[in-house]
Amino acid sequence: MKTATQTIKTTGIFYLLIIICAGFSQGGIREVLIDFSNPIVSIENIKNSIMLFRSSIILDLVAFAMDVVVSLLLYRIFKEVNSGISKISTVFRIIAHPGIGTLNLLNQVMAGLLISRGSEDLSLITTLLEAHKVGYIIAGVAFGIHLILLGYLIWKSTDFKKVFGLLMVIAGVTYLIECFGFILHPEYHQILSLIVGVGAAVGELSFTIYMLVKNGRRTTEYKISAYA
Repeated sequence: MKTATQTIKTTGIFYLLIIICAGFSQGGIREVLIDFSNPIVSIENIKNSIMLFRSSIILDLVAFAMDVVVSLLLYRIFKEVNSGISKISTVFRIIAHPGIGTLNLLNQVMAGLLISRGSEDLSLITTLLEAHKVGYIIAGVAFGIHLILLGYLIWKSTDFKKVFGLLMVIAGVTYLIECFGFILHPEYHQILSLIVGVGAAVGELSFTIYMLVKNGRRTTEYKISAYA
């Protein structure tokens, strides 16, 4: 019983580290340096802060590696709830960022290399940066499906409050809205990003914090039943 509680807390720690690394990489670096409405300024910003730009790649790689760990830990936590759905959920999470996200980083790496080598091919560099942005959004489809399935597992679990399952499902839906919305109406990208940002913050972050502060409901119930 103590092992189950410890697994939940360990998952919470890794999940929080992922949120910090990926959040800073995207919101604290790329969104600061890159202005897709002004490619010349973007390239100049990256050129003047090339190490910062490269550090966002490292942060993403670290986050994606930890995501594999979280995927397996979540499977361990929820396999008793529904082994089949837990396996499917795990696969979708691994496909999302460790898979698609890691491969998508090639676009950012190549853009950085061209800029650092003094390339003047503005069109190619801009295309690579935009390809990275789109790839990041597309990865959200698999991740959104994962969150919806995870939300179902949380709802069915006796170890977590059902509200976190509902919030996780909502977060998953916002990822799907962002991706399909961007494909159909890319001009609304800022609004779509805001929607998924709020959804992820409320769903994923609240669940992560709960895992970190969870008091071990299962352990407590076991101790009570042992003395009954």
